[in-house]
Parts: sequence; C-alpha cells; structure tokens
Amino acid sequence: MEEVVLFTRQKRDGSAESEQQTLEAQIRVIEEYAGQLNLRIRDRFVEAGISAHDLLEKVIAYLQHHCEVRAIITYSVDRLIRNPADYSAFVDSLNGRDIRLYLAVEGIMHPVHSPVDSVHPVHQFVTTCYINVRRARILRGMTAKALDGHSPSLAPIGYLNVPLASGRGGIVPDPHSAKLVRQLFEMYATLDYSMKQLAAWAHIVGLVPRRRARPISRAMICSMLRNEFYAGVFTWAGKRYRGAYEPIVSRDLWERVQTILSLRKSSPK
Repeated sequence: MEEVVLFTRQKRDGSAESEQQTLEAQIRVIEEYAGQLNLRIRDRFVEAGISAHDLLEKVIAYLQHHCEVRAIITYSVDRLIRNPADYSAFVDSLNGRDIRLYLAVEGIMHPVHSPVDSVHPVHQFVTTCYINVRRARILRGMTAKALDGHSPSLAPIGYLNVPLASGRGGIVPDPHSAKLVRQLFEMYATLDYSMKQLAAWAHIVGLVPRRRARPISRAMICSMLRNEFYAGVFTWAGKRYRGAYEPIVSRDLWERVQTILSLRKSSPK
C-alpha cells in the first residue's frame, strides 16, 4: 500500500459559500479517492485562510525534510498550484526526486520530476486543470445565482445590473427606460402599431440598446416583445427560472402580446 501525504486548503475562513466546498467536504473526497487507489494517508495538512502559494511552500518544506516521501494528495490542482511559475519552483525544489501528485477532483495521478525540460508539458497540464476547475466553480456559482432568482446574464433594455447588499449582482428596473418598455408592450397590444412604427417611436423617445448607440431595429423590437424576462421569468442554460426582480409588464399583458405575435406571424394581414 502506497503512502501519501494529504495537503489541502481553503482560501479564507468561512469561504465555503464562495468555494462551494468546506474543508470537511474536501477531505471526504480525498479519502474516497485514496481508498479507490488503495493509498494510505500518512500525514495531513489541512489549512484555512491560506493561499495556494503559501501552502505550496509548506509542501516544499515538508518534502525537503522527509526525503522518504514519494507521493502527495490534494483536493484539486488549484489547492497547491495556480500558475506555471509556482510549478517551476516546485520542480526545482525536488532536486531530481520523483514525486507523484494525486488530484482527487480531477481523478488523476501526475508525476512531478526534474529536469526543467519537462516543465513545458506540465505547464499546459496545470493550466488546463486550473481552467477546468475554475470553469466548474463559476458554473456552480452562476447556477446558484439563477436558483436564487438573479439572472447571471446581462439584463435587457429596461433594467440595470446593480450590486445588492448581499454582495451578489442584482437587477432593478431602470427609472427611465422601464416605463418606455412597458409602454412599448401596451402600444403593441392595441393592434394599432406595426414593428416598423414601434421602431420609429423607440427612436423618437430615446429607447436604445444598452451596448449600442444605433437605433433599435424592428428585429430588436420583436425580440423584446417575445422576451419573458419582462414578465419576471428568465431562461439560463436552457432552464426557466422565476426572477427575484420586479417585472416591468404583467403576465396578462405579456401573454396577450404573445398571442398577437403568433397570430400576426400566421396571418400578417
């Protein structure tokens, strides 16, 4: 049975919400992975409130004082290494020793060894692993935000993206454009206006896209009228969520507009 030394960390005390993993949860994942590979954990170094760079320095110091150790295990690559420079320092500190690095989340064992000419492919490995872990963490955070009713995407015309007291980004109606968006729905619901007329009206009243200086086109007007976001429901990653923000139009008005859009599409006259 191979012996390994466990190293893991949390960025700061009480950061479970941001990292989505407590130290206890990380240890459980590591122990399960070690059990699958028939590894025996010899020593444990579990740190809170420490950076990856500082923990890596402790790893280096430990290995320099325990030359018999041949393997270490951690939760994920970013627990210890977050950039190629730190990995290069790690390799240089080994003085030719071969160390096996076990990564529980990635489910792989990566050999760490000298000489320096082996660093380039490892740089690519470290970068790829870190990007994958980071992408998964961002996705978890955005999904949690959507479940709380806050759209992870940029809010459409009529809303403003603002920071909330909780620290998360929120969405509130824009005092000026929200009224115009509501009026746009109301005008279309009367059956008295075409898309061309509404686009001309939007240009006159100054209703413009958030990221563009050019006037709103007929296609943009149609897209706005079909956007359920204005009725308090948004879609993210293929799923519909009930928004925690204030709807600009009522559900009845939005449904009426959808009915008119469908009828005019099937019979324009």
